Amino acid sequence: MQKGYSLLGFLVLLLTTVSFTRFQAGNKPRIAEEEMTAPVLDEATSQLVNQYDAFVRESLQREQFPGTAVVIVKDGRVIFKQCYGVRTANTTDSVNVNTLFRLASLSKGFASVLAGMLVQDGYFEWDDPVKQYVSDFSMYRQSYTDSLSVRHVLSHTTGLPRQTFSNLIERDESYASARYRLREVKPTHPLGKYYNYQNVTYSLIGDIAEQTTGKRFEELLYQRIFLPLRMTNAGAGYNNFLLDTFNVAWPHRIENEQYKRVKVLPNYYEVMPAAGVNASISDMGEWLRFLLGHRPDVMNKEALNELFNKQVSVPLAEGNHRAYPEALEAWYGLGWRGIVSNERRVIFHGGYVNGFRSEIAFIPSEDIGIAILSNSPSWFINSSVPRFLQMYWGLPYEQN
Repeated sequence: MQKGYSLLGFLVLLLTTVSFTRFQAGNKPRIAEEEMTAPVLDEATSQLVNQYDAFVRESLQREQFPGTAVVIVKDGRVIFKQCYGVRTANTTDSVNVNTLFRLASLSKGFASVLAGMLVQDGYFEWDDPVKQYVSDFSMYRQSYTDSLSVRHVLSHTTGLPRQTFSNLIERDESYASARYRLREVKPTHPLGKYYNYQNVTYSLIGDIAEQTTGKRFEELLYQRIFLPLRMTNAGAGYNNFLLDTFNVAWPHRIENEQYKRVKVLPNYYEVMPAAGVNASISDMGEWLRFLLGHRPDVMNKEALNELFNKQVSVPLAEGNHRAYPEALEAWYGLGWRGIVSNERRVIFHGGYVNGFRSEIAFIPSEDIGIAILSNSPSWFINSSVPRFLQMYWGLPYEQN
């Protein structure tokens, strides 16, 4: 009994110490520097990070958005990791490198990477029909039910209208209910031919992963991605986000020209593969290193490139593509967007949900990438990646 009591006391002390340490970490000065030895950079790279740091600070000063965090990876190293602002507007609770953000649609990249791992392991193939693994799945037309594939799901080429039943998710309907009701929706395009962005149908990849492995989707993310990549703050789901409220970034919206904190809503966590991952900026540094091919022990470059390659063309007029410098061709791969910018292939994705905004972009041929997490919408976050590319390539841009 005495040994059991001592062990319990030790565990309580350990948990208390961890919680207190995380609480302290969330109360650093407004600009929270990472406590680490700065990497030695060449002159051009040093100029780039200083220039980008100034851009973020100027944007924060001008817009007064609550908080953001940035990480830049080059040649397999984290060369810049910086946090700005606060987790809640009108407080001194600074964002730090372990602060948890919702990633919104950046989650789609995690789902597709997991799918690629399971394809490598022989659990299913890209062109396998969804019906083979999700027995109760049905669409409006039998031919679509029989032929809708994993590839169609992850490339948004399901033939369904754009954002089919995202409105139900926003009204707090369950994913299971929305998925069942897909059989009511008449397709607008042939399978595999046209890009129409989805959240509900994209999340079928979670059902396939669970059915083929016998494990929950969030468990697979942890075992196959978060743990081996040492993404120590990352997780998935509503409860995961609220597990430790000492160090989370709270969402905001603009109200009467001021940023106001809003509630964390659970609805889009229903479509976990599409929008359910949470992570810190430290986690995103490890994620970028992996995506740029520096963790072949977890997944090799060839398998990663299969996710990034074009599955369907996307109009340049859609979304933010025109903001990219000298934008040419745009496409969607498997969970990833792509664009030819300044004659280079850039892989990227953005996300927005419940007041959170996120961006990620990388150039595989030049081994450089950036991720930006924010707890509010802003002009800054919308322009964050295009501006980075302009600075990196030395292209002209308008000063703020």
